[in-house]
Amino acid sequence: MSKPSLVSLPRELLRKICCELLCAAALEFVLVNRLVYQICDDWTVWQVLVKKNFYHVETAIEGKSDIWKRYTVAAAKATTLSNWSTQDLEMWLPQVAASRHPAILSKDASALIRLYNSVFNSSVDAYQDMNLLSLSSERVYANTQADWCRAQAAAFTLTIRYVSTPAPPDCIEDSLESVSWLPIDVSHNTQLSPAEQDKHVTIRHALANRAVGIICARLRIRFAAMESTDGFHEPPSALSIPLLSMVTVPRPFTHNSLEAFSRCHLGVMTSPEFFTHCTWTGCHGIMNSPSRSFAAIGGPHQDGFPHEGGPDPMGYFPYGRSFESLVRFEMVEADEARLVLRSNNFHSEAGLHKIFLDVERSTGQIAVQYWHPAKVDLIPMDGIITPFGIMINYNSPGLWLWLWKTDWSEQAR
Repeated sequence: MSKPSLVSLPRELLRKICCELLCAAALEFVLVNRLVYQICDDWTVWQVLVKKNFYHVETAIEGKSDIWKRYTVAAAKATTLSNWSTQDLEMWLPQVAASRHPAILSKDASALIRLYNSVFNSSVDAYQDMNLLSLSSERVYANTQADWCRAQAAAFTLTIRYVSTPAPPDCIEDSLESVSWLPIDVSHNTQLSPAEQDKHVTIRHALANRAVGIICARLRIRFAAMESTDGFHEPPSALSIPLLSMVTVPRPFTHNSLEAFSRCHLGVMTSPEFFTHCTWTGCHGIMNSPSRSFAAIGGPHQDGFPHEGGPDPMGYFPYGRSFESLVRFEMVEADEARLVLRSNNFHSEAGLHKIFLDVERSTGQIAVQYWHPAKVDLIPMDGIITPFGIMINYNSPGLWLWLWKTDWSEQAR
């Protein structure tokens, strides 16, 4: 008795076989012959494959759409290509990263660092810049808006890998100090074209995305080595941040999807509710402290002061001397263009803090006024909103304040 041929099998069985395969194998299966392709090339088949291979990506996809097939093809490329290219960045890679595909979460981080650097056709050393960037910096002047969109996509993908658990060992060798910053007032004080201003916004998004992953991975390593993390919140992980509920991810393999991706988080993450309907935590860099480069918000303090009962710290305290272990924001002013917010008094392991934010909603850029007890005047800083939270630069490479929502923390202690 002869064995039945593949084309003689019932339609539903062929679709079921296809749905049981990994994305790359499923694509090979549907291309066996024209009849199998006609039977299996259906959005319901691609939908099943995507739901099996991605993390809650269905929240970003609705209806009978060809986008299910696009994600299937992207997943197949993610798992079969040994090295990803800048063309992959342009077509599908950041979308797959936002969907937390296992291929991203397990990728060798050093390969993603090389991909980031390849955007500029440079080695790692060629673009180390220990100073703040300026308009005359070669990185700012020579590289195009498209280059920086690729850089942001690569930095986002690398950060998704860095915030996965456990932290990849590669992060220890990655230099946070080499990630520079372009101060916002540099652009505001010069006569720049809208295109140049737009490029500078993309630069800041790329650099902040690049920095936040290193900070998260190092903080997680530090917490793992601590005897007790009571009073702190664990840094978020790739799976604990509800990315797909906050970003409008453009379709893979579509024109201009890379540029659209660069700001696809701002619609949700610049709304008033995003700041005020929650509590925040985070960490900040410490000047001249190689042994403990980050101080976490919270810790064993009472009203912001050491619990051993020592004397109150000296300084200027116009906002009171009560300090909380979490960050809260209060809305001062809001319209379609900007948000003005102030935080409560909050403390970290290493200091006392209060910040005032002026958020430009169309770009995610933030003008910051920072209170320090040793200063009578507020200290101007600036930052930007990333898909991983608020990043504020302390006017120095390697020194950042990173704030994330407490309910993003992998485990609240």
